[in-house]
Amino acid sequence: MAAVFVNDLLGTLRERGIDLKSGCVVFVGGGALLLRKYLEASEKVGDCFFIEDIKANAMGYGMLYDREKKAGSAHGKKE
Repeated sequence: MAAVFVNDLLGTLRERGIDLKSGCVVFVGGGALLLRKYLEASEKVGDCFFIEDIKANAMGYGMLYDREKKAGSAHGKKE
């Protein structure tokens, strides 16, 4: 089931014009790690790199939130 999911996901990305073979693809977080063997085995992905911190996505969203919060404060917006 995981292999089918990865194949469908990568096919959808390709249909949307995202070329995963021409550059290096960075996979982030716990979900990527769970699917790593299927992603690495796929012929739809060229070079790839995995951020192995399972909290990487959450940390990234936290950084974006803090940045938006600062930008709002700088423009006089209240939370």
